[in-house]
Amino acid sequence: MALPGAKENLKLFKADLMDPGSFDGAVKGCSIVIHTAAPVLVEQGNLKENMIEPMVKGVDNVLGSVERCTTVRRVVMTSSIAAVGYSVKPVLTEDDWEAEGSDTQLEYAYGKRLSEQRAWELAGKQTRWSLVTVLPSIIFGPVPLTLRSAPSTKFMQQLLTQCWPLVGNLSWPTVDVRDVAAVHTLAAFTPRAHGRYMCSSRNGSMYGATYAIKARFEGFWPASLVAPQWLVLALVPPRQRPYIKSMWGKCPQYDSRRALSDLGLSGWVPLEDSLEDMTLDLAAKGLVKEPPGRVVGDGGVAAAR
Repeated sequence: MALPGAKENLKLFKADLMDPGSFDGAVKGCSIVIHTAAPVLVEQGNLKENMIEPMVKGVDNVLGSVERCTTVRRVVMTSSIAAVGYSVKPVLTEDDWEAEGSDTQLEYAYGKRLSEQRAWELAGKQTRWSLVTVLPSIIFGPVPLTLRSAPSTKFMQQLLTQCWPLVGNLSWPTVDVRDVAAVHTLAAFTPRAHGRYMCSSRNGSMYGATYAIKARFEGFWPASLVAPQWLVLALVPPRQRPYIKSMWGKCPQYDSRRALSDLGLSGWVPLEDSLEDMTLDLAAKGLVKEPPGRVVGDGGVAAAR
């Protein structure tokens, strides 16, 4: 409630993805519903019960509330680029779907695919409201204080605290959190928006992230020596190993041109700016130490604005 105007314009409701009808109060009277809630990558316990089922049942419950609210005309749902998959194809588009996951491997991607497909199934059974899905890649940039457990936050904390003597040869698609917010907003209010929108600016890597941070901050030296794959696989939890193998030394291009052409997005925040602004934001929130020094002339998005 500390945001400007929140006391006058923001109303909070208690809801639970697994509780049918618990979103009815929040949805009542709305014309647009943005469904962003879903479990993140869970590393322990029964993943089918703790992650996959809440993803799918959450869609059922939120869209059930939408069905009971006759004022809703559009639903924007946060899916994930994981629902497109980690194919060996050189370029992936919104026409692609993840096909390698199950409830015992690549569970997060599997759950995101099932939940998005369920949303499209329910949307196809009626004509009152339209569905648009947004598929972000790995998100960097300033984060809410409550998102300490987000994968990119954990990654940056470990990188910035120099807890790794080596880095893996991992490549992954990236996007800035402010671009993700912009795509959701444009998808909600642009009449011609339809279908799926991938939201990914460019591919990054662990080595590239360390190099970008070194270039922006004087005297800051995170690890940049590359570890062999066998060592990384031995150190990570078994459930993460399929993801490591799928992203080791390669990453397909995710074609996000529809977000630019259909929604009018002018461009993407550069990864280097995302990393710089995230570093400064984490330091300001006390999640990492202040960087030793900042390179004069580089300001990132936060400083430029």
